[in-house]
Amino acid sequence: MEWVSLWLVVAVFVVFATSWRFSHSFWTAIFLGGVTVGIGLLFSKIFPVLSVRGHRCLISYRA
Repeated sequence: MEWVSLWLVVAVFVVFATSWRFSHSFWTAIFLGGVTVGIGLLFSKIFPVLSVRGHRCLISYRA
């Protein structure tokens, strides 16, 4: 789970930096960062299921 939060922080930072660079608007950067957080939280509900299944497939494949 910690890798999901790490990627979420990186994604928010990248979106914030690029939106700040292109729009020069603090509120637009915050809005896009918030959208990224929302999408990240949505995926964090989905990804553990997928990653657990993926790890089980990898473990059974290696064994």
